[in-house]
Amino acid sequence: METPRNFWKCCNVLVSVIVLAILVVVCYGFVLRLPFFFDDLPIMTWLNHHGWHDILLSQDSGYYRPLAFMVYKLGTLLPLGVRQMALHGVNLGLHWFSAVLVFCIMRLCDKRLDRAFLAAALFVGFPFLSEAVPWITALPHLLVIALTLLATYMALRAELTQRPGYWGFSLLATALAPLTHESGMVAGVIVGGVVLLQCGFRSRRRWAMLVCGGLLNVTAWLWHGFVPGACTGMELGGLPDLFQNLMFFLQGLLYPIGPFIGSAVQCWGWHDFTLLGVTGGVLAGCLVWLARHSGDRRWIARNLWWWAWGALPAALSLRYGTLFISARLYALAAPGIVMLWAAVIIEVGQYLRRAWSRSLVVVVLAGLLLTQNFVYLHHKRVLYELLRGVYQQVLSVAANEENAPLGFVNVPASLIWERRTYPLVTDNVVFVPHYSNIGEFIEVNRGWQVADTATFGMISQKTDPVWNALGPSLEGEALRRFVLEHRTIWLSRYDEHTRHFVLLEAGAITPGAQPLGDEPLARFAGGPTLESADIRIEGQDRWAIALDWLADGPLDATIFLHVRDGEGHVITQADGASLGGIISLGLWQVGDRIHDVRYVTLPEATPGPLIISVGVYSGDTRFPAFRGDARYPEDAVPVGRIVP
Repeated sequence: METPRNFWKCCNVLVSVIVLAILVVVCYGFVLRLPFFFDDLPIMTWLNHHGWHDILLSQDSGYYRPLAFMVYKLGTLLPLGVRQMALHGVNLGLHWFSAVLVFCIMRLCDKRLDRAFLAAALFVGFPFLSEAVPWITALPHLLVIALTLLATYMALRAELTQRPGYWGFSLLATALAPLTHESGMVAGVIVGGVVLLQCGFRSRRRWAMLVCGGLLNVTAWLWHGFVPGACTGMELGGLPDLFQNLMFFLQGLLYPIGPFIGSAVQCWGWHDFTLLGVTGGVLAGCLVWLARHSGDRRWIARNLWWWAWGALPAALSLRYGTLFISARLYALAAPGIVMLWAAVIIEVGQYLRRAWSRSLVVVVLAGLLLTQNFVYLHHKRVLYELLRGVYQQVLSVAANEENAPLGFVNVPASLIWERRTYPLVTDNVVFVPHYSNIGEFIEVNRGWQVADTATFGMISQKTDPVWNALGPSLEGEALRRFVLEHRTIWLSRYDEHTRHFVLLEAGAITPGAQPLGDEPLARFAGGPTLESADIRIEGQDRWAIALDWLADGPLDATIFLHVRDGEGHVITQADGASLGGIISLGLWQVGDRIHDVRYVTLPEATPGPLIISVGVYSGDTRFPAFRGDARYPEDAVPVGRIVP
């Protein structure tokens, strides 16, 4: 009978592991399409100019994380394109591996498949890891979780199976944890506390192994002090904000109730710290009650121990403002949090008399929490996908080096949801930080860079999510100089129809140009010359009309472009200043050749053919338009036709 029972246990474990892999792909499979972004940019640039010796024995940036940096360095040996996907795959694999370890630890400690699987599933969907898993150089956070979990699992195996050989693997993982991230210096304390709380305090060998683990972490901390340029990760900069920091990490422990607290704060103006404190007190009372009635307090103690020590390094080292924008700092505390809540949900169900009602309550509570997590992950995924879409267009433009030097205007650096889900965490995604630039983004993703960015506030759009643009805010002559310094100008806009950002060629300005020999399309009395026009389709129902002007000097005027149907009705238009609205005609100089690209989107099922006409006006008066001696009717120059 024992063999079939073991067989079914193995099948249950195998199915759980496969389901966890599927959950990881469902939640984070999209990251395989993401480029290098955020801190990937300076770190990958640093790696391109430094070797293995620098990774092991120095650190210019202050972060001594040789194990993680060695993984990045190995990634740089792969060709661009494959490199990004491979390193993102490492993050996904580590996240899945950690979820499996959470499952295994819960199985060892509680002997309950339902607790183990629920804890692992909650870990996969833990909301604050949505900032770490999609970001390649957040690997240290994922790696320190995996190593600490591995050290804990091996230590528990050693004690529960009485096979001391497992302690060797546990000590190795404990020693490596501080070499991945500064928070790994508490790995020995986490492992020791969990093992003692689970297995008891009366074992000399157990104490000896745990002391060895602690000494390994102390040695790593001392070694950090000798590495040139490296920080120890224990600067205690968070002490002035210790209360706020503790409330921040209390929010992580209370994350299932976080969205309700966030709604109360934003809708009714309730105080977030007060709500967190009160809710924390209620949770403490519930845990005391559960401990008294369950007859086993170890699951509460060991999980709270993990959460507290996982939170401690960041709480002591960083100011509250840094924590507020870095939800990934919950990473090391995450296993303790999810294991606690999985046990709470299962324990609550045990107090119902009937088996079906117990199962129903557990399924409902677990389903609500998992659904809440997955909705939040989708919420963040939308931001990643929006930014990926526009930056993929940036890379497509950069693939043609003839476009360089490239000038980008109003490209979003980050996106932020106005309504926060959790009161102490900003729902945002940053693609290019303020200490980097789009040229570096192109370099690490394409291998070369000749690009720059600017922001033009007059055509910024109010959208949800809110976006912050790259580059300095320019206008007037400063913006004209920016345009002149680049061969092509590309303008990012948020398309309300598709709810995506689009990158559109705005045009270019060539100063000191001479008139072409061919007869121009039109000469405007007292104004510019329209030399030529070109019409091309850009996408579904969107057309680009490229106009080439020769300026006669600055002009207090505006260009109109109308699309008319067969009956002469205007069905859409693209009026405004040149180059997508960023260069007014008042900035044109004598001899400027302006390549001005305008875009129109046709209403669905528009009958054709359609006539495109162009002109120049000031106030209510149009400039007279001539071809030779003949004046165009209504001073509108027909430049082409569209056949939908």
